[in-house]
Amino acid sequence: MDDAKEAVELLKNLVSFDTNAEEKKYIPLVKFLEKWLKKNRMKFKTISPKTPDGTKRPTIVVEKGEGGKTLLVATHYDTVPTEKNKWDTDPFKLTEREGKLYGSGATDCKGNIVAGLLALKNSNPGYRVKLLIAPDEEIGGEFGLKYLHEKKLLEGNAAIVLDGGLEATVGASGCILGEITVKGKGGHAGMPFLTENPIEKAILLMQELRAYEFLREGTYSKFTDEKGRPIYGRFSFTVLKAGSKENVVPEKATIGFDLRALPEENIDDVELEFMSFFEKIAGKIGADAEIKIKSKNKPYISKGPFAEYIKNVFGMKKDCAEWGSNDGIFFADRMQTVCFGVGRDENNIHAPNEFVYLEDIMGIKEKLEKIFGDENALA
Repeated sequence: MDDAKEAVELLKNLVSFDTNAEEKKYIPLVKFLEKWLKKNRMKFKTISPKTPDGTKRPTIVVEKGEGGKTLLVATHYDTVPTEKNKWDTDPFKLTEREGKLYGSGATDCKGNIVAGLLALKNSNPGYRVKLLIAPDEEIGGEFGLKYLHEKKLLEGNAAIVLDGGLEATVGASGCILGEITVKGKGGHAGMPFLTENPIEKAILLMQELRAYEFLREGTYSKFTDEKGRPIYGRFSFTVLKAGSKENVVPEKATIGFDLRALPEENIDDVELEFMSFFEKIAGKIGADAEIKIKSKNKPYISKGPFAEYIKNVFGMKKDCAEWGSNDGIFFADRMQTVCFGVGRDENNIHAPNEFVYLEDIMGIKEKLEKIFGDENALA
């Protein structure tokens, strides 16, 4: 079987498993991968942490090569939930149309798993390579890479995050996710004079916070993305919840938000800036409101010989960064970290009819083979 046919067959199997990060039914896919690795005589180990809810969330670590230096390559097998009724094809049955391979997680990130596995299978590295195929990436990596990081199991000399686009990036934006709770006094909607409606305060608060959105958008990075688009700061409202009955004024309203820091910014400074702005606005409009930060991912920029080497492999002359955050946060504080993968803007990632191009899987596989086969990659 040639590489292209093997890639399609492997991807076909991977997308057949529903590995959405909400239900966490990961084991069937993990068992399939273990069987595939054994069949291909590849060395691996499976790390299975204990979880509070009893769900099994293993990470498969595939190893090849020897030597004093180690390259870590990280990708993931979990996906976002799939709304089957919105797809034109069966999302769990790989479907090829006009060179596009449709399936749940085809790009994010099962196409990357295929590229990584086939590249490692075909290579004889002059150093140690560890390919980490992890769960939970879509929910912050709790028992995937975050767990391995906390247990100090992510040690190496350089890292590749195999979860990006066709051009390499050496940095990523930071991300703060949080929610604002606006409190009020609930009661019968027929007697609103006895209530304090938190929805009205929430709407006013959101209107005032648009000024912060504009402030963030006026903050530009010195880095662009791989397409040359300038990266700027972002603030977005992403959730709005309040009430359950039409004739009842609720006691609270909840606003979810997504705040993005520039790759070179300090995430704590950005958080402090936003909190100060929020407190002034809340005081100005007399809102009884508080903020809860749910997660905070640091931005990063990697510089050094490995980052330059990867740029040369991709024929790039400038440092590029990502709009989003990525799993580089688990590596970049200790080693040079880059990101690339099989993704394109058009691939419907996290949406119905997600697809990947076979040529992109094969192209990334070939670049990985070049990196793995060069004993000077980690020089």
